[in-house]
Amino acid sequence: MRTVTESAPGLRRHLNARQLTVAGVGTILGAGIYALIGEAAAQGGEYTWLSFVVAAVVAAFTGLSYAELAAMFPNAGAGYAYALRAFGDDVAFVTGWLTITGSIIAAAAVALGFGSYLRVLGGPDPVVGAILLLAAGVLIAGSGVLGSVSIVSILTAVEAGGLLLVVVIGFGDFDAGHLAGGSPAGAIFGGAALVFFAYIGFEDMATFSEEARDPERTMPRAILAALAITTLLYVVVAVASLGAIGADALAASDAPLATVAELALHENAGDVLAWIALAATANTTIILLMAAGRMVYSMARSGTLPPFLGKVHGVSGVPFRGLVAVAVPAALMALWGDIGAVADTTNFVLFCAFGVVNAAVISLRVREPGLARPFRSPGVVPVRGHRFPVFPLLAIASLGVLLFSLGTSSILGGAAVLALGVVLAWLFRGKREHAE
Repeated sequence: MRTVTESAPGLRRHLNARQLTVAGVGTILGAGIYALIGEAAAQGGEYTWLSFVVAAVVAAFTGLSYAELAAMFPNAGAGYAYALRAFGDDVAFVTGWLTITGSIIAAAAVALGFGSYLRVLGGPDPVVGAILLLAAGVLIAGSGVLGSVSIVSILTAVEAGGLLLVVVIGFGDFDAGHLAGGSPAGAIFGGAALVFFAYIGFEDMATFSEEARDPERTMPRAILAALAITTLLYVVVAVASLGAIGADALAASDAPLATVAELALHENAGDVLAWIALAATANTTIILLMAAGRMVYSMARSGTLPPFLGKVHGVSGVPFRGLVAVAVPAALMALWGDIGAVADTTNFVLFCAFGVVNAAVISLRVREPGLARPFRSPGVVPVRGHRFPVFPLLAIASLGVLLFSLGTSSILGGAAVLALGVVLAWLFRGKREHAE
């Protein structure tokens, strides 16, 4: 069976556990609260904070699978490399296609969030702001991994500080009545299906494993630490925001956290939050471009995508061609202009990709139990002489529940992306077989 090489000239092991954790926290925070809490409130109502809890639990199940596989196979291909080892070329191609497509759509969605906050501050139309950010993101991500992560670290500190400010403001003007109302309990799952988009950072983190120092130890720690930190912040901020202004006001705002500050204090406070939100959404966009570019690089290096995409820049040591290959379609996707629909479509695509990654853990546990596993997802269920891991099974089941909690248009759009991936896998199979 063909596999992805675990190291390649040009990618350098620079990143330690702290830097990886910061990158994970940065990509998760920016997308989840600053760009989507308004859409989440429209779905989940006063139960929005519980939607974040449900999404966090589901994300943790899959995060454990990524932690196990990233420690076993520290490769820039992440989900693609894991599927290739477990299921072969065709499934791997579809998994890589879904992950790259999901990252492209996610980058567009978060960039649109950036554009919305920029408009609040007197900037251009959100679509224009989104495209400008994507162009700047390519330049920053293409400067080199250490420089990019340094910028990410600064922006992450800014966005975390902004969330703490929201917590202080929200609890200073808190009305518990805003957390009670007539929304059906099922709204929790609709909101969770949307805000799961906020927890996709562990996939992006896994793509940096080929540039991590001691990835067998640092990757599991960083993935789980980033999930724990962001979940705590999400839930506290959601409760504080709901308590301050209520779900309806959050849902009606283009810049919901700025609205929390404006209504609780005054307009200048809202401007401060809007500037912080710009840093947060810019941060996530940069990391998404970095991660998707590395996935493209890994697939091209293995012969699945055109070879010219499997090159790194001679000076910066990053896959600049891969960055451009994901930034251009992200800019086109930003023209869609609807962040909620974009995020939901992303979730359908990534639910499928994450399902494959969880299935890969199960398959490798059964077929190759002797493989070294520096980190192992805990818990097993014995069935007919085999020991099946518990959390990947729970992850697949819970991802299925959230998938069917998405809107019809999002399911149809995601299914179209999946079907296109299957067709492309069939077409590329013929080219691979001819080349071999």
